[in-house]
Amino acid sequence: MNKVKDLNFRDIYHQICYISRNDIIDKLIYIAKDTCSEPFPGADEADGAVTYAYIDSEAGITFELLGLARCEEDGIVCFDGIDDTTFKIRRANVTECDIEILDDAAKEQYRDKIRVIDEGYKCSEGVEKTRNIDLIDGLRHEDFPDDIAALLIADDIDCEMCWVRCTGTSDHFIDGILLNEPNNDFGVHLNDPVHLMIASTKDKQNIMCVIALP
Repeated sequence: MNKVKDLNFRDIYHQICYISRNDIIDKLIYIAKDTCSEPFPGADEADGAVTYAYIDSEAGITFELLGLARCEEDGIVCFDGIDDTTFKIRRANVTECDIEILDDAAKEQYRDKIRVIDEGYKCSEGVEKTRNIDLIDGLRHEDFPDDIAALLIADDIDCEMCWVRCTGTSDHFIDGILLNEPNNDFGVHLNDPVHLMIASTKDKQNIMCVIALP
């Protein structure tokens, strides 16, 4: 198995994933036992969780806890889930856990809850396009794939790195929102809309995003 930290967000995006148990998952199982009408089936014998991976632009890569599972020699056994409660696990909390992508049979087992997640966290067509631009993957925040490190450039001002949240595409640009206030006066500010251009360094060895300023 791979570790969560070793997989690109595209490897897990909209996938059913087995994740080995850790303290965070154990806490969610405990909470479910105390607060839900019934606990997660298989809690005493499970060594992992069945999750569905999606992207929340505000909270980053998220795994919805669908049910529990046990890893056996001939495969992973998935237990039933709890339909009336939501349990979310952020990627940063499971980076060291083992992970395995499960087949469509698991997706069918939890299809109703997956449908609710897909509807609730459906992004715009423009944002989906930006998620498919693998050329800028090296500039993405590891937990927030919609957030891109970009370079502010203007005459007579030192260049400055900032973060931009992608909102779509237009012409030859990636559209976004500036996520931090620049230290220098570039004429743009926190939450302002900006346009990114994909460029390469002089030696053609590295890709960068540059904010197109008037």
